Amino acid sequence: MLQLSTSGRSTAGGEPMTASAVQFPPIWLYTDTAGLHGITLSEIAAESGMDVEHLRTLATAGEMTLLNGVQNEMQPVPWHFDATGDLLLFTAEKYETFLTAGNAYLLQQTDASDSLQMATLTGPAPTSEGQATPFRETLHFEEEGDMMFFLWLNPSNPDARYWYWSYMFDSYKPQIQVALTVPNPTSTGTAQLRVALHGYTDLYEGDDHQVTVFLNDVQVGSTLSWDAVTAAEFVADFDQGLLNADGNNTLTLQGSEGGQLLTWVEIDYDRSPAAEQGELWLHDAAAGIQAVDGFSSSAILVIEEPTGDAVLRNDTFKYQNSTGWAVAFDAAPGKDYLVTELPEADLPLVDAREQTDLMSTANRADYLIIYPREFDETAAALVAHRQLSYDHVMQVSLDDIYKQFGSGREDPLAIGRFMDHVRTAWTTTPSVVMLIGKGSGDRKDSMGYGDNFMPVLMAENPWALAPSDSRLLGVEDGVEDFAIGRLSIVSNLEGIKYVQKLQAHETAILGPEPYRASVVADDPDAGGNFPEDADDLAQQLGGLGYSPVTKLYHPGGNDTSVRSSLISADTWESGFVSFSGHGSATTLGGYNENFMDVDDAVALDNSAFPVFSALTCTVGFDGYPGTRSLGSTLVLSDGGAIATLAATGLSLNTDAHVLGSYFVDNLAAGETVGDALMIAKQQTQGQIGDFMAKMYRVIGDPTVRRN
Repeated sequence: MLQLSTSGRSTAGGEPMTASAVQFPPIWLYTDTAGLHGITLSEIAAESGMDVEHLRTLATAGEMTLLNGVQNEMQPVPWHFDATGDLLLFTAEKYETFLTAGNAYLLQQTDASDSLQMATLTGPAPTSEGQATPFRETLHFEEEGDMMFFLWLNPSNPDARYWYWSYMFDSYKPQIQVALTVPNPTSTGTAQLRVALHGYTDLYEGDDHQVTVFLNDVQVGSTLSWDAVTAAEFVADFDQGLLNADGNNTLTLQGSEGGQLLTWVEIDYDRSPAAEQGELWLHDAAAGIQAVDGFSSSAILVIEEPTGDAVLRNDTFKYQNSTGWAVAFDAAPGKDYLVTELPEADLPLVDAREQTDLMSTANRADYLIIYPREFDETAAALVAHRQLSYDHVMQVSLDDIYKQFGSGREDPLAIGRFMDHVRTAWTTTPSVVMLIGKGSGDRKDSMGYGDNFMPVLMAENPWALAPSDSRLLGVEDGVEDFAIGRLSIVSNLEGIKYVQKLQAHETAILGPEPYRASVVADDPDAGGNFPEDADDLAQQLGGLGYSPVTKLYHPGGNDTSVRSSLISADTWESGFVSFSGHGSATTLGGYNENFMDVDDAVALDNSAFPVFSALTCTVGFDGYPGTRSLGSTLVLSDGGAIATLAATGLSLNTDAHVLGSYFVDNLAAGETVGDALMIAKQQTQGQIGDFMAKMYRVIGDPTVRRN
């Protein structure tokens, strides 16, 4: 069993030891939970390549510091070196926002003893077992249910949460039931329950929503009523005798008419000081001799103010009682204490990989690739190919961006901060940025598809939030001064196949194919006169040298001629294909038409690859977990397109064709697809809705040109 030593900063002071000048690399420690974490020096040595004896010398001398991001600035946090166990200990806090979860700590070498080593208090211990004085606890419960995302609830706020726990709807699903673990409640006292809800219907006169709340089958508070597509919060005090002594409770929400979403639940209650799974975080302690029980051994640590000016309390009295082991200590009023069993310390994930210095102003990139480390092979293949035509091709991992611009956390906003630095500080700034990896609206992989490799950020839209690669890269208005492309791959195999497709496209010796074009149109309806828009585009293409320009127009009804032509590889043996009409993430056409879907795109085997212009809704939306868009599928299939212009959200037909017209002109003038879109966005400012520029993007390499 590990025994706690008294190494570290003493309250009486002392002269620091001097360690070797050999520097160890930055070492990142990643945590998912709050509480005591520990890692042995041998584990650090194995990851960093450092000599364990050198690390021991540094740790003993205190010549290390541990840092954690607070509002994007790294601040020191307390740590302790247990010499007996050769163990570095620190208290991690839970970090979770709507965009990300998980905390990160940076371990670095210092030239002097770190002032935030935990002090050790070794005064006289209590002589009695003390009192098990309760304390006020707050528990927060929040989950993200399968497919419980609603992009249309707050379409004007791109930072609004859009994922929820569960839902109710009229008699179809009139209630929500969730389990709440509330450990060690006292039998008396007043607790408070808070439930965050959001209405998603506005169907009836008066209040659409009435929700009644039950805890363990007993109604709590009064029925909450509110109206429209708005948020509401239920708050009620209750006798905490309603809480079950074993900690297992059931919360039931009973709805009436309309539809309501559950966001989160919080409970404030009086908690008895008993450890759960070897640990207790005791908040706002009362003065006096405090007892905490529920431990399996005497290896119990008491840390006062664990996330502040931490003090390791060795002046404790440990004893056995009917539940196992307990500890008593003299508590100061209002202070927090972490009381934990040493063998229960969680192990952080360690990362000491070499980093690229992204802060250096000497960096040069005219073609910049941003990628997750999972796709290093794809990035390397693309670098090798693009070095043939660009002077400075640079690949930057998301991991390095997060470490240097996101305090180590997987924060999508760090990418925009990185790009702000690139554009203002690097010697050569990129004219092209290529993003590698599919993104998902399921930022924390709650559904388990594991396909959020390159994150998404949303942009506002009149109807529903839409992913925006422009905003991800720090361009809030969507009008960039550099070309952007994204390759929505989920494996290196897909990525390398696309690079090979790109090489074949750029070296092909073709006949008339690059000058062929097809314009496809849905039948007219309230959404737009799609054949008329397609006629204008066909005339424009003909004037720019495309010939022949084939028109594929849906006459309405059950006619399948457009589908037959569009899924034929011969249609795609061309330089340009466009679609005007209705669309979704995975299909062209309305629900009853299905001119083309993702399975059709996969089956294409054409050998000349056009640019595909999807002047419709959501064909470029890759945000559904476990689903790839039609726009991306066409680019990543063996046949299909070499690049796609598409919207990630709901689009205005007239505005889309204004943007598309400028795009075609620019492409025909010799611009790359990325530059053609970039310039078109600049040309159409003030002519089309501001939201349009934010959601239209290039899928594939943005440096593709018409052959």
